[in-house]
Amino acid sequence: MDTLTRQQVIEQLSLAATDDTGAASGRLAAWAFDQFYAEEAGEIAFEAGYRRAISAVLDDLMFSDQPGFHLSAPELQQMIAHLEQAEPSEDDEEDDDEADADD
Repeated sequence: MDTLTRQQVIEQLSLAATDDTGAASGRLAAWAFDQFYAEEAGEIAFEAGYRRAISAVLDDLMFSDQPGFHLSAPELQQMIAHLEQAEPSEDDEEDDDEADADD
């Protein structure tokens, strides 16, 4: 199974932050959508310990091509900084569905 790492997400964010053609939002949203649902389907895994950080960024990116949700270069840079500074979390490995089943 492939693993989506924070660095791979950062690379996509960096590309989008430097692209002033306007097409970056659509490409980034489509890429994020594909990654998010590939993980949901069990086709890829998110980097160990960073599932929540990666998932949150992808969630924000999936709608970045919609009016009112466009992300500016500074906002993309903030996402990069967030991912770079993220600390691994042991409880990040627990599947949210499994946690809900325990309730």
